[in-house]
Amino acid sequence: MSATTRIRTRRAAAILRQRRRDNKLPAGTRSMASHCIAAGLEPELAAGIGNALHSKAKQLRLTATTGRAFRSTMGRLPGVTGRRVHRYTEAQFLQAVNAYNPRAARFVDARAFLLAA
Repeated sequence: MSATTRIRTRRAAAILRQRRRDNKLPAGTRSMASHCIAAGLEPELAAGIGNALHSKAKQLRLTATTGRAFRSTMGRLPGVTGRRVHRYTEAQFLQAVNAYNPRAARFVDARAFLLAA
């Protein structure tokens, strides 16, 4: 390997390392459902409430960090880009929970649980 090739390789690797650092999500950001699960809700209930909270966040004009989620096999398949996900901070999550006004009894109980947690 020539010296020129080694320099180009090192430079390309440095660019990729910097790009990975720049594209990393901020610490503490999660999806709405992940925030609910971390608070102690069951995953099925958290998924339903997470969707409602995501809609409420859009109404409140909360800006989420957009990212990509991949399953383990997606990285090996050509042309697969993953699905778009929205990540929220703890403060944004609590703001959406405060504004959330559910009708179903189990969601009302879950909201009270989230506010207490």
